[in-house]
Amino acid sequence: MCPPFVWKNWIPSVVMTCANIMPFFCLDSIRIRFLRLTMSQAPKKVHTTESRRLILREFKTADASGIFELDSNPKVHIFLGNKPVTTIEQAAGVVAHIQNQYKKFGVGRLAVEEKSTGRYMGWAGLKFIDEDMGAGTNYHDLGYRFIEEFWGEGFATEAALATLDLAFSQMQLDRVCAMADVRHDVSNAILTKIGLKQRTTIDYDGQAHYFYEMKRADWLIHPLNKANDLAQ
Repeated sequence: MCPPFVWKNWIPSVVMTCANIMPFFCLDSIRIRFLRLTMSQAPKKVHTTESRRLILREFKTADASGIFELDSNPKVHIFLGNKPVTTIEQAAGVVAHIQNQYKKFGVGRLAVEEKSTGRYMGWAGLKFIDEDMGAGTNYHDLGYRFIEEFWGEGFATEAALATLDLAFSQMQLDRVCAMADVRHDVSNAILTKIGLKQRTTIDYDGQAHYFYEMKRADWLIHPLNKANDLAQ
């Protein structure tokens, strides 16, 4: 016959076992939380690129002076709402905003340097759109803006093509969009030349804008895709 089960002898051993095991569970929980926090705070990789004459790189704090030279010119803002910056502090805020987009989305506008001189020329690249500007959300917008001194030399077209190659070859995106004021003939001509298709007209800040789109499949066969030049 089995001896009677003695609860008073069994309970302390169970308590002691739990006391020994629980710290390991707690430590594992702490480790998991730490790893998750570390991964969430780890800097996202920002893709950069270059072309024959240009280097497209991440913005640095020191680029505030270049942004001021660019965006304080009223001519630059004729089709951008006519709101040029007036202080270096505003320019520094623009740089900080772009750097925050790097951290948040792993993508943002890139500073453009002239290869031969290292001079700051403006910016180009992608911006992740997470708020509705009239054409939906969650897409990558292609853009470019250059200091007036560099207008008329094909730099915007070259930077835009480098951006498309970055988007579809490096980042493997499926879709890139863009928008331009309907009155901005030069910008609309550039977007059409590099292969984006006009999809609709939207109202942005009270002004009509053409909304463009390109799919990755269209870029792969586009004659201005440098990969196609290498294949010929």
